[in-house]
Amino acid sequence: MKNAQYLVIMILVFFSCLSTQALETTQAIKKDFATFKEEMSAQMQDIEVKIEKLKEKTKVKVDEAQVKTLAELEATRDKIRSDLNELEKSSATGWKKMKNKIAESIDKLNKKAQESLKAE
Repeated sequence: MKNAQYLVIMILVFFSCLSTQALETTQAIKKDFATFKEEMSAQMQDIEVKIEKLKEKTKVKVDEAQVKTLAELEATRDKIRSDLNELEKSSATGWKKMKNKIAESIDKLNKKAQESLKAE
């Protein structure tokens, strides 16, 4: 009888630990998500400033290549915004994959915007 009670207590302790660990993992993912989204939003605002500068350049001197580049930058920016909004719906494994994809996309977009600004 004591062995059965001991076993039940051990099982309860085990599942209690699992529950606590799952809660901590969920909270860590939420915190990581919030931090990531904040950082990416800041980078997107920086990119938006660059895009606006390119728009001004294009208004002053119409260059077909710049117009095309600007359209590509805006399309990429819109796609990244969409991906950022989809992050909230992704699972833990999907979150990590999307996180890397978005970070890479923002880096590429930023580099392209910087190169476009320097081209003038």
